[in-house]
Amino acid sequence: MLRNSRGAAQSRGVVLCGCYGDEWLVMGDLEEVMRFDPDDGIANLDEHLDRLRAAAEGRGFKFDRHAARNELQAATFGRRSRGLARLLLSPSGAMAIELKAVD
Repeated sequence: MLRNSRGAAQSRGVVLCGCYGDEWLVMGDLEEVMRFDPDDGIANLDEHLDRLRAAAEGRGFKFDRHAARNELQAATFGRRSRGLARLLLSPSGAMAIELKAVD
């Protein structure tokens, strides 16, 4: 189970379904949600990346920690308000990052 920056449990991820021939395939992406502050960056970033790496290894996902750090840096660069960064990791190692402002 993944946890956010405050230690609260996060959802296990997003379930994706697809059909291949006569078989249904179900794969879940991993999700990590992190607090972001424009002055301090992402809170507990190393802990988030460690947790994501462990979850990825446990489920056989590809994960590039350096690329994840770079993508998060690029996504938050120049942001002037606090918010949440949500990183989704697919089994292939592809990442999506969503930012949401918080008060």
